[in-house]
Amino acid sequence: MKHQILLSGHGGQGVLDLGNFLAYHALLEGRHVVFTPSYGPESRGGKVRCYVITNDGEVDSPIAEEPDVELILNLPSMDFEPLLRPGGLFMYNTSLVEGRKPERDDTVIVPVPATELAGELADDLDAGYVKTLRDVKMAQNCVMWGAYLSYMGAEPDLEAIFGHFYTGKKAHFNRLNIAAVHKGMAYITEQGLAGKGA
Repeated sequence: MKHQILLSGHGGQGVLDLGNFLAYHALLEGRHVVFTPSYGPESRGGKVRCYVITNDGEVDSPIAEEPDVELILNLPSMDFEPLLRPGGLFMYNTSLVEGRKPERDDTVIVPVPATELAGELADDLDAGYVKTLRDVKMAQNCVMWGAYLSYMGAEPDLEAIFGHFYTGKKAHFNRLNIAAVHKGMAYITEQGLAGKGA
């Protein structure tokens, strides 16, 4: 079965990393995957989006023209809402989307305060470790991924996935990322939405 996901936010939010995590998770499940990033020349602050398309068989196109899922991390990316297929999942970061709500009534809407939840990780992790990090809010992408995983009823091998992408000095962030995923999963469970998309 083909599954098309659009992710969007701004540079520095880890949108492309989030796409990589989704894609690698699907690969570990034995599915065919296409990962297509799209971003401006800015290193931080510019609009960034990517498509992750998975299928049991070969994937015929790298672009999701009518995504099944949209994971939206900032206000400008709300502009992609019209592309979502009817009945699709629209999950968005309410921490950075102020003064605007989704407009459609034919999709499943799941608001997640991803940046706020990521900020709470400073209290969840030990102070010594937190001091070695630039900002725990950088894990907002992993909070959103955790929320999506929980909604879909998926439980991937997080250590294998993060260990694939973050090695050497970057492996230091794996602890933060795993905690962020669990934070997002717990939020969706608390909302009574865990497994709703399975």
